[in-house]
Formats: sequence, C-alpha cells, structure tokens
Amino acid sequence: MIASAEGGVNIEEISVSNPSAIKILPVNVREGLSDEDALKYVLSLGYKGDHIQQAKDIIMKIYKAFIESDALMIEINPLATVDINGVTQVMVLDSKVSIDENAKYRQSELCNSVDQSNKNPSEVEAEKYNLNFIRLDGNIGCLVNGAGNNLISLFYSHIINKYTYLIYT
Repeated sequence: MIASAEGGVNIEEISVSNPSAIKILPVNVREGLSDEDALKYVLSLGYKGDHIQQAKDIIMKIYKAFIESDALMIEINPLATVDINGVTQVMVLDSKVSIDENAKYRQSELCNSVDQSNKNPSEVEAEKYNLNFIRLDGNIGCLVNGAGNNLISLFYSHIINKYTYLIYT
C-alpha cells in the first residue's frame, strides 16, 4: 500500500516535491495484512484519536477487497476526514478499481457494475474485442491486445521517432 497524508495533490507530484511524505506498507500476500501492521501504518500517516481505528478499519477493508476481488489496483483518492453533523469521520470519497483480466469470469458481478460514462469511447469499443486502446498525444493511439505489446509498440515508436528526428535535423 502507498499513501500520503498530504491532500489535494497527486501522489506522483508528492514523490517529487516531498518524497518523505509517502508512506509504503509492504504486505506479504501469503501472510496477509495484520491489525498491528495496519495500525502502525495509519499512525505513520498522522491519524489521531477516534480516527486511528476508523482509518485502520478502512485499510483492512481495502486489503480484503483487493484480495477477494482479484484486483490489480485499488486507488482511493481521497481518503478524507469529513464532518457529519459535528462528528468527524474518516471516509473513502472516491475510488477506482482495476480487476485482473484473467479473473473476470470469477468477478462477473463486479465487472458488470462498471460505470462506462467516464471512459473514453475508444477504450470502451476496444474492450468489446478484448483489446486495449491507449490514447497518445495528438491524433494517435495504441490499439493492442496486451500490456507487453503496448510497451513494445511504444518503445519502437520512440525509436522510430528518434531515428526520424535524426534524419531530418
């Protein structure tokens, strides 16, 4: 797990501007996440009082959901402390989940509940054919049938662009 107590910015920006603010919790999936490790983690993020137990419970539930849903990633942004009728609580306000393609047959209910409204229409169309579409800068995209093919396509396009640049300069 990766988190930062600094709010309002992307974790990528924090990794550059203040790397020590990023807290990492390695989890051995064979052993699982212990209450003790989750507690140490939320304390390292600066939670105090009642928020410690609330944040720990959320961390434990995120880990459980990650394992049980065959997730590749669960992104919570933000995990916030909010005031509800004068009582502050730690709450997940937004999230994104990526499920392992090879486990979608086990996770059909979850996969069928995906909100397509925020997806690029080209990505939605590509998914119908078990392809990935990655929009690139300008009027170009990469349509591939796997992450490896995408990486090699991007690598070769970089080589070709570099070579073309060298020819014309």
